[in-house]
Amino acid sequence: MHCGYEVNHVLPLERQLKGSVATTAALVRAAAARGAHRFVFVSAASVGQEFLPFTEENLAAVGDPYSQSKFLAEAYVGALDGDACRVDLLRAGLVYGHTPGDAAFLDDVFANLLRISGKEGVLPRLTGLVPVCHVADVADAALAAAAGRTQERRSVMVQRTYDVEELRAELGDVRPVDPQEWLAAVTGSGSADPRVLAALRLWLNEPGWTGPVRTTCRPIVRELIQTLEI
Repeated sequence: MHCGYEVNHVLPLERQLKGSVATTAALVRAAAARGAHRFVFVSAASVGQEFLPFTEENLAAVGDPYSQSKFLAEAYVGALDGDACRVDLLRAGLVYGHTPGDAAFLDDVFANLLRISGKEGVLPRLTGLVPVCHVADVADAALAAAAGRTQERRSVMVQRTYDVEELRAELGDVRPVDPQEWLAAVTGSGSADPRVLAALRLWLNEPGWTGPVRTTCRPIVRELIQTLEI
């Protein structure tokens, strides 16, 4: 079961290939050499809502270099799939459910967006919806696949989506603004790391999830905000 992957949306695809994708390919070769009969890969929902063949056109349609690298890694892992070795691909949304002690590790784009928006009192009007899921449920799904207790070999795990108004309700008194206005405001304040803003600038251009999902009652974003102590 492989989910060790450097999550960095800013790195160019070439760097992703030399890092996480190369590690995944090496693990696939090792699994094949040792006759593995099952392989589970935790991928990212940002690759897409449908499992399409790996082609140059489909790769180009994936939004950012990190998500493109996940699609490439899926292709390496998928090469193992057959009668001798079952391969399960689990595309997960943004994964949260951390304890307060994990707050220092929550340095992803969405957590930073919430952290900065809460501090500055402005929230960008996002295009589409933000797909999230809970870490405990992702772990259960991955372990179930590894134990052979699932029927689907390809699945997308998004338990909840949040739109701007739902995020405002969780953050409190924040004003929705155009994404470019938000970036200008937070850049001018000097309160955010330029590398974080570079990642957010890319992320804010992504279309987001297209349809609402609510398969869990877990208040995932509320718990995340409490962990971030916004």
